[in-house]
Amino acid sequence: MDPILRETTGTDWITIIIFSSAFFLVLAKSLFYGRFLNFIILPFNNKYIFLYNKKDKLMNWFHIFFTVFLLLNLSLFLYIGISLYQPEDVISSPFCLC
Repeated sequence: MDPILRETTGTDWITIIIFSSAFFLVLAKSLFYGRFLNFIILPFNNKYIFLYNKKDKLMNWFHIFFTVFLLLNLSLFLYIGISLYQPEDVISSPFCLC
C-alpha cells in the first residue's frame, strides 16, 4: 500500500461557524448557569418566565449569547437546506468559498 498525502491545513468555514456557535452556548452556560438551567427546563415548567419576566431582566448578556447561538445555527441550517434543493445556484454564489 502506498501512503496518501492528505492536506489538513484548510479550515472549512462551516466548521468555524459550528465551533463559534458551540462557543457561544458554552459561554452562556458557564457565565449564567442558573439561568441556563431554568431556560432548558422551560418546555416542562414556567419557572424561567416567572423569574425573568421583567423588561430590565430580558435584555442581558445571556440572551445576547443565546441569540447569537441561535442565529448561527439557523443560518447554517438554511444554507444547508437551500444547497440541498438548489446546489448549482449556491455553488455559483459569491458567498460560497468553494
